[in-house]
Amino acid sequence: MERFVIPHLYGANISKILEQVYAEQVPFYFVKNGFPPTTEEQDLSFFKKLYRRYMGIPFKAELNDQIEQYDYINPDCHFCEIGRTSKLVQDSGLLSQIDQALKTYDRVMVTFGPGHAIALELALSQIFNKKR
Repeated sequence: MERFVIPHLYGANISKILEQVYAEQVPFYFVKNGFPPTTEEQDLSFFKKLYRRYMGIPFKAELNDQIEQYDYINPDCHFCEIGRTSKLVQDSGLLSQIDQALKTYDRVMVTFGPGHAIALELALSQIFNKKR
């Protein structure tokens, strides 16, 4: 949900239908990371079946009360709270590594997705502007 439905509903990949976005995201997030799904799992209908089983209602690709539970832009996102908490730990470690590297080197290369870069912009600016 967080990686393909929410961005799609907010306009990312708007020129593509959700089935196409899902088909592109499965290899990117699962296969690439060593979790190859079965042929059945690679189809959006499988996701919809799981959604219905665990949420108790059919999946609708629209912003509604059910989708809002996964919407990381929504501060009350129920299922995203775990993700936000784990990302705080991850980000803290990453920021420490950047800070440490800048004590030795005059530059470091950091690769973020656009949302992540925006979320950490202030902290990164503070690290980059530190007197060394």
